[in-house]
Amino acid sequence: MPILILFVAGSVSVNAQLLSYQSESNVDGWAVPNIKKLKVKRVSASEIDGGVFRKLLFEVAKSKPSILLSKAPENDDYCEFRNLQSYSFKGHVFAIDGACMMFSISRHKSTNGNKTIVIKEYLGAYTRYTFYDEDGDGKFERRYNSRPGDPKFEILIPTWTKK
Repeated sequence: MPILILFVAGSVSVNAQLLSYQSESNVDGWAVPNIKKLKVKRVSASEIDGGVFRKLLFEVAKSKPSILLSKAPENDDYCEFRNLQSYSFKGHVFAIDGACMMFSISRHKSTNGNKTIVIKEYLGAYTRYTFYDEDGDGKFERRYNSRPGDPKFEILIPTWTKK
C-alpha cells in the first residue's frame, strides 16, 4: 500500500516527474557534502511501492559541512549547511538536501602589501539545495534550489531506483 510522507522539506512521491524549481545541470556531478562522515541524528523509513524509502537527518550543528560553489582570484563562494538530509530508496541514495547559508572568503593585500588578509562574510538568506543523482551512477548531476517563501519542494523518487 503506497504511503505519502510529509516532511518539513516537502513530500515524497513515487512519480518521477520533477517540479519546475530553478535547477542547474552538471554532467560531472555537483560537489555535495560527504554524508558518510556525518553522525545520523534521525532516521525515517516507510515502505512504498515495494521498497523501503529512507530519510536520514544528519547532525551538523558543530561540523557545518560546506561545499565550494565558485572560485575567483579575489574570493571564493561557499555554501555552509545548517541542516542536511539524504533520501534513499531500496538502499540507493538518490538525493541530498539541505538549507545552507552562503558565505564568501575574500583575500586582500594589506596596505603595505606584506600580508594577505582573509575575510569570511555571510551573504543573504538561506538557500535550500537539493542534489539529485539522475541515473544511479553516484554523481549528483542536477541541483535544485529554492529560497524562503518558495513552495515546499517535493522529493521525487527517480525511476532508476525502482529496478
